Amino acid sequence: MIFLLFFGMLGCKSTQPSDLAGTWVATDQSRKGWPPEFQKAEAKIIVNPDGTFVASELPEELHPVPPYEMKPRMRLDSGRGTWKLTSWEGAQHLQLEFPDLPPMDGNSHSSYGLPLIVSRGWSILSMYYSLGDPDEVRRVTFEKK
Repeated sequence: MIFLLFFGMLGCKSTQPSDLAGTWVATDQSRKGWPPEFQKAEAKIIVNPDGTFVASELPEELHPVPPYEMKPRMRLDSGRGTWKLTSWEGAQHLQLEFPDLPPMDGNSHSSYGLPLIVSRGWSILSMYYSLGDPDEVRRVTFEKK
């Protein structure tokens, strides 16, 4: 009984901000759900202990802009900003804030937030976000390198 309780407590350990510092790279498995032209994207996030980050070529699905577009467009986001570890809906999130990312129309710059769900398995920590509709289960999953 004590043995099972011990392993149950290990699985419930919450992630600390210091656990997230380092270089995170998209997994090969998650790349399979990306459009062919994006599968070789760098898709990397460097999370610094001081609360800043640098992101390179993160795939993003843009919502169609009526009346001309019927299907979503995609782009690769790169930039830098600040991050924080937050919790809501029973999960921990790494919230990235890009202060100067070009919007969909490309004509101006604005602040943009990207929450990644932090997932702790038995032995590894990973993060992911949904690419497009979360019901389609296309994820961009990152592992620490």
